[in-house]
Parts: sequence; C-alpha cells; structure tokens
Amino acid sequence: MNDTQLMTLAREYGTPLYLFEQTALRDRVALLRECLPARAELCLAIKANPFALPIIRPYVHRLEVCSPGELNICEACGTAPEEIVLSGVYKDEAMVRHALSLGDIHRYTVESLAQFELLRRLAQEAGRRLPVLLRLTCGSQFGMDADDIRALVAAARDDAWIDIRGLQQFSGTQKTSLRRVERELACADALMAELEETCGFVCREFEYGPGLPVDYFDAPDPAAERAFLEQLGDKLDAMAFQGPLTLEIGRGLTAC
Repeated sequence: MNDTQLMTLAREYGTPLYLFEQTALRDRVALLRECLPARAELCLAIKANPFALPIIRPYVHRLEVCSPGELNICEACGTAPEEIVLSGVYKDEAMVRHALSLGDIHRYTVESLAQFELLRRLAQEAGRRLPVLLRLTCGSQFGMDADDIRALVAAARDDAWIDIRGLQQFSGTQKTSLRRVERELACADALMAELEETCGFVCREFEYGPGLPVDYFDAPDPAAERAFLEQLGDKLDAMAFQGPLTLEIGRGLTAC
C-alpha cells in the first residue's frame, strides 16, 4: 500500500490502526498445503495474532487457545467450540468451566498429572466425556515426560470421563533445524509404538507444533522457504504414525 491509501484508511477508521494483507495469508496457506502432507490439518495458535482472527478463521481447521483472554476473543468472534483446542499450562478451574459452558470443545490438552485430574473431575461433574491429547515434553518444563504419559495411559485408557485421543508435542518456535524436528518426531513415534505394545493403546491422532522459523527483518527467499517446508513434509510423511495429523502453527501463518 502507498502513503495515500494508508492516510485515507487512517482518516476513515482512526488510529491506532492495524492492517492485514489477506492475499499474503491466502498465499501462505496455499504454500503450506502444497508442501505438507495431505492428511495434515492446520491449527492456528491465536496468540501469534488474535487481531487477525476474523480473516484467518476460514483458512484453518482449528484454533489453539491457551489463556482466558484468548478464549474470550474466540467467543466474541463467534467461534464455534468445536473449532477450539484448549491448550496451555494455564488451564485452571475457572477457565475449564467457562470452556465447558460454551459447548463441545474440540480437544483439551493435558500438560500435567494435576491438569488431568482437574479435567476429569470437571468432566464428571458436567456429565460429559472430554477428548484430550497428552502433551509430551521435549525437555522443557512444559508437558509431561514419557513416564507420566505411560502411567496415565495405563490407568485411564478406558476412563469413563476422559477420552485419550493421542499425543500433542510442541517444543518451541523459530526452529531452523530440521534435525531437531526429526528427533522430536522419532521420539513421539517411539512412544506411540511403545504404548501400543505395552498397553494396547492405539493413538488415534497426533498434534505437532513445528515452530516454523520466520525472519521479520529480511525479505524471505521463496525458494529456500519452499525447500524447508518440503523437507518438513517429507519428515512428517516418514513417520511410523500415519493417522490424523494436526500442525499447530502461530507466526508461521501470521507473520506474512
């Protein structure tokens, strides 16, 4: 846009004013879908840009929400509860009760044993079985280690109030190393195979945060970016797990 167009919009709408390039978003989503596995669905981590939520919603399958404020934004924008993945370590009783009041949330993530017990208690109180994904840590304070996940699956795979659907894995953002991605996917694959062998538990879905790198200060190299995404797609295709796959992406969708 040129200065004249910007000044016209500023006079019409007032300032401060945020402008978003919907064409760039459309092209970015098209590139992701070209390069990533056909079975992969896109989940926007709305913390990356909640202001642009109204224009982004038609381009993604679901929205990842990890705070009461983000949940309020989704509600204000008329987001259907079945579009929401309620994630994050902040899920306390008030936030979960609010989510339950909205209807059937698509998925809840479980980040700790205490969070599992909270979700189970409120599910029983509400008389509803909640679909959950168990978050596997990649060495940080976020998520559960493999031992905790093994214990939960062994104890609760047929629970009356919690439906364990599979695993979630997110280790951070701005990941430029595909070797790191490969290690993380191998770790998830190994755990899913072990759970099936030792507990008879088959993961029905896997959600992964690839942490796509974004350069905010230099113009991206389209060829290099496509090559990176194609290699990521190859690594996802090479997983032993070939069930439903969701990719949680934040700035990798919105920075453009």
